[in-house]
Amino acid sequence: MKTFRKFIAESQWMYHGTSRNNLNTLTPNRDDTMIDRAIGSHFAADKTVSNKFSKDLYGGSNKEGSVYETRSPPRSKLQRVSQKIYPHEQVASDQSTIGAHVISTVFSHPDHKQMFIDWVKNARRVDDETAHAIHDKLSKGKAPADKKFGTAASKGSSSFFSYMRNFDPGLHTQPRDGFKREVIDRYLEIMKSRDIKGLEYKNTSPREMEGIPKDSKRNPRPKGLPGSNKSYILFNPGKHEHPITKVKRNEDL
Repeated sequence: MKTFRKFIAESQWMYHGTSRNNLNTLTPNRDDTMIDRAIGSHFAADKTVSNKFSKDLYGGSNKEGSVYETRSPPRSKLQRVSQKIYPHEQVASDQSTIGAHVISTVFSHPDHKQMFIDWVKNARRVDDETAHAIHDKLSKGKAPADKKFGTAASKGSSSFFSYMRNFDPGLHTQPRDGFKREVIDRYLEIMKSRDIKGLEYKNTSPREMEGIPKDSKRNPRPKGLPGSNKSYILFNPGKHEHPITKVKRNEDL
């Protein structure tokens, strides 16, 4: 009979699918245009999701790749990204939510106030005084919503996270070349100082989750059926801390 300890240990695997074979380690591209990709490598709790990526899901070649597994960090080392649930059980986009989380973590940090000032002056076309006023409002948990903020106002934004989610969760507007990379680097430094090794989130991609029952409090998977939309990002999936091992894909079993 399987012990509870062994059951828990076996449930701590995460999977990465890729069209490439014979990988020794995963190296995130910090200059990727997509923030969620730039901060780390993605893994799924359900190997079935990773199987799709092993078939070059977005490349269109349909060539057969591989699935790799590694141990999940302890829960205390993972930060869960809270995604808003809209009517009809729709979950907020993982990509935009993660982007807003990353940017707001940096912009709200007292050491990086100037980065927010630089961004908001450029993106929202406000002067320096207004930029500082917006920062002050958000720092106090208040929405910069009165008329003096003009087009930079947002009634639904009482935090840096909600402000960035509403205006630019992908950081498409940059006040200078390389600004997005600066944000990524500062974010990773902050998370390292907090001893956080990665994120946990719900995969909301219809293409990636097609045919896979979701696993969440609002939309639990049917009993007896496999499938989970739980996913992870590891910031530094190096071979020493998180060695990856090639495993058989579901259809190869």
